Amino acid sequence: MGMLRIVDHNLALAWPRRTPHAVFMALREAGYDVSFLPSIPDFEYQKAFNFVTLGPQKILMVAGNSGARSFYESL
Repeated sequence: MGMLRIVDHNLALAWPRRTPHAVFMALREAGYDVSFLPSIPDFEYQKAFNFVTLGPQKILMVAGNSGARSFYESL
């Protein structure tokens, strides 16, 4: 919990250094693209993973984390 989010039928977001390699490999084998949250200053990981998936690549997240928003919009 809190280390992986599925945001589309073939896209998963993972928290680096928290998501076990075996999970990453299983998702890749199942056809998922796995993107890891970036390691950048001012990226608030707790807030970044505090979201609800509403539909394919549509999420509802808390305000105030511009680094996470930019990352998600780039996917």
